[in-house]
Amino acid sequence: MKLFSKYFLQISIFILLSFHVTSKIYGEETLQSYRKKLLSGGDTQKIAITNLKDSGFHVLLEDVSKILRSEEVDTETIIRILELYDSYNTEIGSYLPNYTEDYEYILQHSQNDWIVINILNNIANKKDKRYVYTAIDLMTHRSSNVRKAVFQYLNSFKDDRILPYIFELGTSEKPIERYYYLEALNYIDDERMNIHVSKLLHDPSPAIRSETIQIIQKFKMKELEHKVLELAKFDSNYEVRKHAIQYAETQNYKTRTDIFTKGIIDSNSEIREVSILAIKNFRYPIYAPFVSKALEQESSSHLRAEMIESLIAMNHHGGGTGLVATLSQEVDPHVRQKAAYAIGVLNTKIAVPSLNKSLLKDESLIVRIESAKSLGRMKEKSGISALLAKLKDYQESNTLRSQILISLEQIDDPKVMPFVFDIMEEDSTPFRSQIKEFMRNMLYKYHNPRREYLVTM
Repeated sequence: MKLFSKYFLQISIFILLSFHVTSKIYGEETLQSYRKKLLSGGDTQKIAITNLKDSGFHVLLEDVSKILRSEEVDTETIIRILELYDSYNTEIGSYLPNYTEDYEYILQHSQNDWIVINILNNIANKKDKRYVYTAIDLMTHRSSNVRKAVFQYLNSFKDDRILPYIFELGTSEKPIERYYYLEALNYIDDERMNIHVSKLLHDPSPAIRSETIQIIQKFKMKELEHKVLELAKFDSNYEVRKHAIQYAETQNYKTRTDIFTKGIIDSNSEIREVSILAIKNFRYPIYAPFVSKALEQESSSHLRAEMIESLIAMNHHGGGTGLVATLSQEVDPHVRQKAAYAIGVLNTKIAVPSLNKSLLKDESLIVRIESAKSLGRMKEKSGISALLAKLKDYQESNTLRSQILISLEQIDDPKVMPFVFDIMEEDSTPFRSQIKEFMRNMLYKYHNPRREYLVTM
């Protein structure tokens, strides 16, 4: 029995030793074969990188680092390596102590903006300050998206080390770097960085002056507001004036008539447009006479239409001369139609002769119809002659003739009945039935015996 036990023990030890030796040999072979795949390139290499953590061969991260810095490495491989690093989370430092150098290498050398942005977003989420100087070097990167990611990273933690570099951008001799300074203000929340804003309102570059106005508006720098309003009137560049006028509108400076009345007669059409749109939004009747005057001089059909809309919004015709000029001189029939409409809704008495003329002579049917509508809306008896003359035109559109009957009914003057009766008698077209209905209504209204009886009772 003792002999058997001794024999069994020897056999067990032999088996265990054999298993250990076999496992060690098998493990070394697997590590070597995996490394071979890792260094093979192509899709095999990419798969090996993706599965490296699960394989447990963390020692191979040193080889991965060398692959990352290789001149032949492609974009997809870089992405897989960065994803591998990220999968280790905080453990990556235990297996690859110098992994931060790999991130810095990519940030400094990669031409792929997407990769750079993703690294910056990653380290921003971790508020990792170790890359601050590498990021500072990227503040002047060619890509606005990369610069945005840089500034967002620098804003993810508060570190005064960045301030001198931001200030340096603001005083750079290169206009583009001064622009980058303003760009940084959009993303880095630190009021101390605003030190150069006032000076940049007078920068030689119009683009920088315009961007400075945007910054002042965004961060509500009320102390610089008066300078922006001066630019709205006097800056030599129309883009700067445009941004300054838009600033004045957003701040609801409707009482600054000096800015907007000057803007609607500016030589640049974009300035005129932003000014008239601001006036339309203000709905402040004090501007109506100025808009009416500008309407007389305006050459753009689009802007004339906007000016008419602003008069309607203010519910004031501003004297009416602008509407008269548009109705008689404008080449676009839709704008003439809008003018005819505005004359009616704003009760512009001075423009009635122009309505009569347009009703009789305008070549556009939509303008003639709108002119007839406005005469009716205004209950303008001085328009009756023109309305009757067009009603008698049997070649005219029945749509217009129908509108004339409606307008005559709105004016409500019984003296028209004999004239309309004569027109009805002479009209042999199907339209005669509509005139007959008009006469029936007028007769019932003014010559109904029952109505007279009720009145006398």
